[in-house]
Amino acid sequence: EVFSSIWNIPVTTTILKRTKTSKRQVTTLSRDERLQNQKGTFTVVSDVRNMHIIIIDDVTTTGATFDEARKILLKNGAQSVIAVALAH
Repeated sequence: EVFSSIWNIPVTTTILKRTKTSKRQVTTLSRDERLQNQKGTFTVVSDVRNMHIIIIDDVTTTGATFDEARKILLKNGAQSVIAVALAH
């Protein structure tokens, strides 16, 4: 909501739905294991065609979650997808 008011852009939390429970992304998993762990995790539940989307998350390590979300959004017609993490 803060980003919405600062940049005067709409914010929603209902575009993606987690459809698969993945293993916890603990630090013992390698980057390849994290990427594999996130495959098929999300489904797009809203029309995203031609949208420019910013995904915001609190923490990222390998970017596996961002990568999977970006792939599914682009596959469903999003014009562009940018990921922003508050901590790395």
